[in-house]
Amino acid sequence: MTQNEKRGGSPDFAEVRKRYEKFSPGDRAQLGKRIGLPEDLALVPAFYKLFPGIQHSSEWHFRVAFLI
Repeated sequence: MTQNEKRGGSPDFAEVRKRYEKFSPGDRAQLGKRIGLPEDLALVPAFYKLFPGIQHSSEWHFRVAFLI
């Protein structure tokens, strides 16, 4: 579990949102363009900027990034 996750394994949503708001327009566009399924984010570099230091992406990570 990374420092940005709560005990249940879910991401700290406030921290994720703050990190997202600091993204450049290009990084934000990567998360919004042509993403059909949350799992498609595994191929997007901005996804890994949103969750730095994760060893294994969980379903929560994909869903949170998809909904942002």
